[in-house]
Formats: sequence, C-alpha cells, structure tokens
Amino acid sequence: MTAKNSLKAHLIKIIHILKSKNGLSEEDYRYALKERYNKESSKDLSIEELREFAVFLGYEEKYLKHKRYYKEKANKGYATQKQINMINALWVKYSYKKSAWALREFINNIIKKRPLHLNSLNQEEANSIIQALKNLEARSKKS
Repeated sequence: MTAKNSLKAHLIKIIHILKSKNGLSEEDYRYALKERYNKESSKDLSIEELREFAVFLGYEEKYLKHKRYYKEKANKGYATQKQINMINALWVKYSYKKSAWALREFINNIIKKRPLHLNSLNQEEANSIIQALKNLEARSKKS
C-alpha cells in the first residue's frame, strides 16, 4: 500500500467516524457527497476532496496532541515576569508619584542601582524591591 493510498484510507475512516459522531444517516451522507462533489462514494474522492469533506463534517486537525504547560523559568537569574508585574502593581497602588522615573528612584534607594528596564533586575533584587513595596503598603495602611 502506497503512502497515498494509506492516507486516502485514513481520511475515509475519519469521515466515517465523523458521520457516525454527527448522527448523519446514510441517505444524508450520500446526499452531501452528491451535492458537494457529484460523487456516489467517498472512495471516488481525491485526497484534497476527502480533506475538505472531513473539515466540512467537523474535523479539526490537531498538530499538538497534548498541550504542555511549563512553569515560568527565569532567564539566567533575571527577574521573572510575575515579579515585574508585582513590582508595577504595588508601585501603582501605593506610591504617591506614579511615574516610571519615580519607580527607578525608589529602586535606586533600595538596591543602589538604577535599572533602565525592570527586566534587567535579578531575582534577589526583585525580591528585595517587592519586600520594600510591601513595607510601603503597610506604612500607608497605618496612616
């Protein structure tokens, strides 16, 4: 059996499975074949027509069988996106000056380093900034 014939046989199997899944009667199935392709049987269809008919019956080709979920890994020890989002959220919520420059000044006061982008922080620095922002939160609640 050639690859072409095995593909055709596989597509015919898929079509028949979809036919039974959708609850199509044999008459409705034959009517759809006759109307769309002017053919009596699915064996008479070309490979492209078989693919098109399978999609018509509701076939969706899955390229990835299982979705893989990876935990977020820090790239070379840099701060994770979650840490950066936490820093931004806490800053917007509890600071008096909401500007990015004011955040950089705050970071400079905490870790003695003024980053151009928050992505350039490492994980330890991000943790200390988050802790300082949480202390700022506690201070603002006392007032």
